[in-house]
Amino acid sequence: MDLAALHGGHALLLGVFVDALGRQLLREFRFQPGLFAFQLVEAALLGIDQRVYSNYELGKRSLPLRHLVTLAEYVGRMQEGQKYIYFASGDTVEAIDHMPQTELLKDHSMEILYFTDKADEFLSDILHTYQDKPFRSAIDGDLELGDEQKPDETEHYKESFGFIKEVLGDRVDTVKASTKLKTHPVCLTSGEGVTFEMEKYFTAVQPELGLKAKRILELNVDHPAFMALETARVLDPERAKKYAEILYNQALLVEGMPLEDPVAFANEIAKLMK
Repeated sequence: MDLAALHGGHALLLGVFVDALGRQLLREFRFQPGLFAFQLVEAALLGIDQRVYSNYELGKRSLPLRHLVTLAEYVGRMQEGQKYIYFASGDTVEAIDHMPQTELLKDHSMEILYFTDKADEFLSDILHTYQDKPFRSAIDGDLELGDEQKPDETEHYKESFGFIKEVLGDRVDTVKASTKLKTHPVCLTSGEGVTFEMEKYFTAVQPELGLKAKRILELNVDHPAFMALETARVLDPERAKKYAEILYNQALLVEGMPLEDPVAFANEIAKLMK
């Protein structure tokens, strides 16, 4: 998909990124989160030295955040065998740091770049690679950690996932077992292409496009919440339907997406607590 073409009134800005400054020039700048899309040209012309946050702490591999890095610094300390430059997008550094999908990468001491403006994510689409290392979303992409990645158990639980898909209908495109969640029960991912942050961005600047990311519901099959749904599916299908709705809405909340019916969600939680 040509994201610049969809950008409408902002296509010129993206064109300036690529054509006037050139990808190589872009690769050498250091950017502050939230400034990628709207201050890139100014930063380039004025020679401003800007960086982006990551979860790397100076002097050691650690999960405490707020260290500003450049792409060159990131690539220079990539782990042996690491294929991708991992990034994650969200409203704030703190919000990104608490995203369930980043758990597995952190457990393996992988550095993650934090994009905090809705337009920041276009950076990876513009650059594609840096020093032959492709960009990969920690939130939406397959992490490809090799032997260290959790096995995909989607086929094993296909009856349960089929049940959940039937309950949720076209609100989700796919239901699958997560290979990245560890302590959290559920998350939404969008796969390749348009991401949730891009959807939020276009909704804000050009809502008439109706641009939507895919909604892939990923479930942690080792979590007690999924086990409860699995048991209820056999013994009490109506309760299992409620569990499916709650997990979906929880995934929306974690992703910062609006609930379709917040009152109904609150009422269901209250009913299950009786």
